Amino acid sequence: GATTKMALAYLGVNLHLFKSKKEIQTLKFKDFDMDLDVYSREIAGFWEVFKEHQYLELPPRNEQVVVLDVGANVGFFSMRQALQFKDKLKLIAFEPDPVTFARLQSNMAKIQARTKADIQCLNYAVDTHVGEAKFVQDVSVESHVADGDTDGPFITVKLTTLDSIV
Repeated sequence: GATTKMALAYLGVNLHLFKSKKEIQTLKFKDFDMDLDVYSREIAGFWEVFKEHQYLELPPRNEQVVVLDVGANVGFFSMRQALQFKDKLKLIAFEPDPVTFARLQSNMAKIQARTKADIQCLNYAVDTHVGEAKFVQDVSVESHVADGDTDGPFITVKLTTLDSIV
């Protein structure tokens, strides 16, 4: 099923077998559906959050929980928080890459409809200043804001600060 596909794709990505391959699929799981590129690092993000539980598990709460997901990718961490806190969650997800951001928005709309969480997606990188920066896109490594002089491939993304948002 979906887990077997994910495991094989995760292995392939880590062995750099799919550098030029791209395939967006809607994967259906017990608690949610999501769109992701099965031949990219997105698969690793899913594995880290849902299979290896590498991120902090927040304790259950009865009051509103505010979570910032900086570098949200396609929303794995955000989805996990929405599934846990449902309508008690206020979440702001930041993702600078416009292609990845479109899938983040799609995934968050699906999980928001299911959980009634208050989710806002912002197409920014978070930094110490507001402005623009070069952003390196690469399916075989983690995308990132470039430091100094970077030779392509890169795009220009918008920067914001947490102070200007919160």
